[in-house]
Amino acid sequence: MNRNMPYGWLCRLLLLPLSVLLDCGNSASPLEPLRDATLTPGVGLGTLELDKTTLREVLASMGRGTPILVVSDETAIELDYANRQLALLFPLTRLCMDNIRDMALRQIVPNLEAWVNSHPSCGDITLTSLAVATREGFGSTWFRGKTNKGIGLGQSLKEVIVAYEPPDDAHGRLLAGLGPLTDIGLWEYPSGIQFYFSPEKTNKLEEATIVHMTIFRPEPKRES
Repeated sequence: MNRNMPYGWLCRLLLLPLSVLLDCGNSASPLEPLRDATLTPGVGLGTLELDKTTLREVLASMGRGTPILVVSDETAIELDYANRQLALLFPLTRLCMDNIRDMALRQIVPNLEAWVNSHPSCGDITLTSLAVATREGFGSTWFRGKTNKGIGLGQSLKEVIVAYEPPDDAHGRLLAGLGPLTDIGLWEYPSGIQFYFSPEKTNKLEEATIVHMTIFRPEPKRES
């Protein structure tokens, strides 16, 4: 698989202006505790837990951010915060899909809170992946934390190898924050984390720096 290409062709329908983004520089922001939290592969970031934290809980505690409807092999709701430097992905379950009609999908983004209230099973969908990233033109990087092995945004691939050993092959899956990624390299680890970097520097590990990290739930181990 080409490490330089994100998985699949995604149709992301962004229907709200960026003005709804939270002010991440405000110390009162609900995002503030997450800025220095530990990013743990396959587990979560601070109070955000993969397979446990629900869409309803995030809306209540963090607000809507910028909601995006993601259409691929699956349908999902992504909530983006801090100028897309934090992305949370909530795939729609079969139970949720069975309780809505096709026309209702168009109401998800513009009327997210009302849609969740009128479709309780959809409010219960859980977080399956989250991403933290740098973004040019927005000053300092929002996420200042590190992974549980001490790797943060801006560190080198050489440091990743020391902490995680050589990378695994990347597998196609729907993950948070893939929309803005173009011409970017990818290293994946089965513990549930991906590191993205600029591919033009892949031959110089000490120079290639991490610009995006995504954690996801690991695939169950197959019995031999």
